[in-house]
Amino acid sequence: MAEKKRGSETKLPNREQIDSLLRYIPLFGDPEYRPIVRLSNGSGREPYPIWAEEVRKFYQELEYDGFLLEYDTPVLQKELKRYIDDPSLLSAIDLETICRLFTAHLQRETFSEGHFPEMVRCGHMCALLERLGEISRE
Repeated sequence: MAEKKRGSETKLPNREQIDSLLRYIPLFGDPEYRPIVRLSNGSGREPYPIWAEEVRKFYQELEYDGFLLEYDTPVLQKELKRYIDDPSLLSAIDLETICRLFTAHLQRETFSEGHFPEMVRCGHMCALLERLGEISRE
């Protein structure tokens, strides 16, 4: 389990915030959905992915609606790798772990451009959302 930063409180999202995210399940679960609409022309740097509008909105909701927690980045990234490598582990996670994983994905995007939409494309985000839906019905 990832270690919290000293002095940080855990404030988990409420039912309304959770329900707002669950609306992305049909879209992100569609195998035809493309989270990257194109690559930029670079404009003086390497080309980078241009995200679909829904992916950008989802990212912003995570960022501003109570889904991010303060944890030490190296520990959190190690935990994230474990869940990416073995998606079956997602079936037993709790709300705080989902928030830690969302936090880790947003952290990863800051130093690995394109990580976040790739996690949408490969189904990892949809799996997290589906587990979130299960928890909200418990």
